[in-house]
Amino acid sequence: MRSFDEVDGFRRMSDLIEIMKPVAMTDGNLRHKVFPGKDERIIRVIKKVVRGLCQYHNIIWPISDQRVWVDILKYQVPTNLLNQMQYHHREQDIAEYHYQIFNDSEINSAWLITFFQRVTFIGLVTTSESGFS
Repeated sequence: MRSFDEVDGFRRMSDLIEIMKPVAMTDGNLRHKVFPGKDERIIRVIKKVVRGLCQYHNIIWPISDQRVWVDILKYQVPTNLLNQMQYHHREQDIAEYHYQIFNDSEINSAWLITFFQRVTFIGLVTTSESGFS
């Protein structure tokens, strides 16, 4: 809410309203929801986060944007797979993440990044410069 009081608060509010989509009627009121996986600005930022974490953990660098694929996590990750991934956080209530390095023929690493203990994104980094098609 504080950000709406800033100089560009009107633009921020307009951007938020633009990405809100109606989803259901509740008690006679139309409810709206934001779908961050469908907003290319958010996807671009999450790709930068994945690229930055790859550099931070000395996995691979530099990484072009086309080598990174991200989306909102739509399915629960099986516990046995999650337990194989390394866990880190930057203040647990703000951002926490799991990753695994594969170095197989196509995938270099996989990432699960959770923000504010609510929204989780999945990311994959390819081994080749041709990236994802």
